[in-house]
Amino acid sequence: MDLALTFDTAELAPQRQRLDNRPVYAALHSLADLRCFMAHLVYAVRNFMPVVKYPQNAVAPTRYSWAPRHHPAARDCINQWMLEEKSDIGPPDADGNAVYGRRFELCCGAIRKIGADPAPTLKFVEIAAACGMPRAFASGLAPLPPRRFMGHTLRFLDSGKPHIVAAALALGRGRIIPDGFRAFLQKMR
Repeated sequence: MDLALTFDTAELAPQRQRLDNRPVYAALHSLADLRCFMAHLVYAVRNFMPVVKYPQNAVAPTRYSWAPRHHPAARDCINQWMLEEKSDIGPPDADGNAVYGRRFELCCGAIRKIGADPAPTLKFVEIAAACGMPRAFASGLAPLPPRRFMGHTLRFLDSGKPHIVAAALALGRGRIIPDGFRAFLQKMR
């Protein structure tokens, strides 16, 4: 059974406009502001990995006795997203050669480049991997806004509904965040 899912983008227009005009964009006036923003943003970048993995495990599981599941287009789409999350092209090195890495690693490199410190985020990720998200949240390493964002994402993941997680991924990662950055860059010039 092939499902063609559509939605009226006009329904989302007011929310997208609100996101494109987030107060944080108007609050960035200095390099110190940008450092703070990026130190928060890196949590969101890392937060997308479980959002991609969840639907991938539902439609394209990677187990020893792998067997294809239904909906090849869904498998291809989610595997492409995973590839893009895990291997992206960053700014060229000093010799002009392409630099490859995970988005999270590239973001940490960008944070270092502007003089901010990704160490708290890296420690947070380490604690989350070893002890779970509740312990990582309790560590106090993540500022409140990223903790709220990650908590919201965890509620999607805990819903047990891959289509909700996939919708959050498609709309968040695929539309809302890139459009927000375009709006930010336009205002920043």
